[in-house]
Amino acid sequence: MLLDLHRLNEMHPLLPPSEAAGYAYRGALALQRGGHAPGVATTVDDCGTPVGTTVGWVGVDPSGEGQVDRISITEDGATAFSLAFLSVARGWTVELRLQRFQFGDWLMIDSAGDYVALEVSGIEGDYLPGRLREKLDQVRKVPFCDARFASVVAFGAPQAALAQAE
Repeated sequence: MLLDLHRLNEMHPLLPPSEAAGYAYRGALALQRGGHAPGVATTVDDCGTPVGTTVGWVGVDPSGEGQVDRISITEDGATAFSLAFLSVARGWTVELRLQRFQFGDWLMIDSAGDYVALEVSGIEGDYLPGRLREKLDQVRKVPFCDARFASVVAFGAPQAALAQAE
C-alpha cells in the first residue's frame, strides 16, 4: 500500500490546499529527520492487523527545518501520515478540524458515511505503547460522533498504530 503524502489534498478535498501542502512538508521533514528517504517501507498496526505500507513524499531541503517548530514537525508529520493511511486503507476523508478542548484532532467521514473522531500523536523516536493508551483515553471524550480512534506515529522506525476507543 502506497501512502503519498504530497497527495493529501486529493485524498481530503475539504482540506485547504495550503494546509495539505504544509502537512506534507512537515511530514517529509519528520521522516527525513528520522533518517528516512522517500519510499521507506513500514508497517501500520491497524487495530491489531499489521498492514505493510510504503511512504512516499517529495524530498525537501532539510535546511528549512530551522524555520519550523520542532514539535509542529512531529505532530503535523504524524497528521500527514495518519490522514494518508486512513484515506488509502479505509476510504476515510476529513470533514473538519476539531478545535482545542474538543478532545480530538479531526472529524472524519468513514466509507459508510458515519462520523469518526480521530486523535493523532507523533513521536520523534521509537513507538511508545503508553502514548496510544493516553490518546485513546482522550478521544473517548469526543461526544458527537459514531466512533473514536487514535493514531500514533513514531518516526524513528518509522511505524504507526491505529486503535479504536471502545
